[in-house]
Amino acid sequence: MILYNNRVIPEWLRITGTISDNKRGVTTLGKPIMQLTLDGDIVRVYGSITAARRAMNCSHSLISNVLTGKLKTAKGYKWQKI
Repeated sequence: MILYNNRVIPEWLRITGTISDNKRGVTTLGKPIMQLTLDGDIVRVYGSITAARRAMNCSHSLISNVLTGKLKTAKGYKWQKI
């Protein structure tokens, strides 16, 4: 069960893209992140930064910089680690 602000995330928002193959063909698990509106509402949950960047068509570093606090938003959304 995933909670955000003490609320259970609905089934339709559950994690997408949690398993991926790296450059050597080894299956790895990503670290889940949430895509949030500027008001803090959950838009979607991704299984990794890679899954999010592919869906949003942006660079890995753009989302990563929000997660580390270097930027406030990326592609008009806030991002947060779970």
